[in-house]
Amino acid sequence: GRPWSGEKTLRLEPVDFTFGRRNHKTIRGPFQWTHPKTGKALWVYERINRTKKGDKRQLFTVNPEGTGLAKVFDERPGSPTRYFSTNAVIFPLGNWIIGEKRYFDFDEYTAGKTFRRTVLIHLRRQSFTYKEVKYAMKYDWIMTDDQGQRLFHERFIYGP
Repeated sequence: GRPWSGEKTLRLEPVDFTFGRRNHKTIRGPFQWTHPKTGKALWVYERINRTKKGDKRQLFTVNPEGTGLAKVFDERPGSPTRYFSTNAVIFPLGNWIIGEKRYFDFDEYTAGKTFRRTVLIHLRRQSFTYKEVKYAMKYDWIMTDDQGQRLFHERFIYGP
């Protein structure tokens, strides 16, 4: 959320930020966390969204190639806790071009089972003004199972 300096490097900057209409969302990190399924020590950011049903807590890290922000943990009221390997990319990072598509294969660990997943990120638009915010980005996020069945299709617009 800081103004961009124009520098093209990726750094895990410290953050402890509360936001939202009701100050109900928090992002903090990075801090070291050991993945309980893989045993790997990771630097992660924590996102908490306080809802009427309870807290939704997620942990994110940069994927091994540095091309995306990957979710590694997801806990929310009424759903089983899920863990993901470090390639469960939810947000593109680094150099992408309009129209580019990239695939990310990963494992999802839920309720004692492991599921193979693939995410396709298709960058639709970048560096445009959205709701008076400059440098917005629009992309499709499509997750499929190991049989190619579509599980989710989201269209995200991110404005810094």
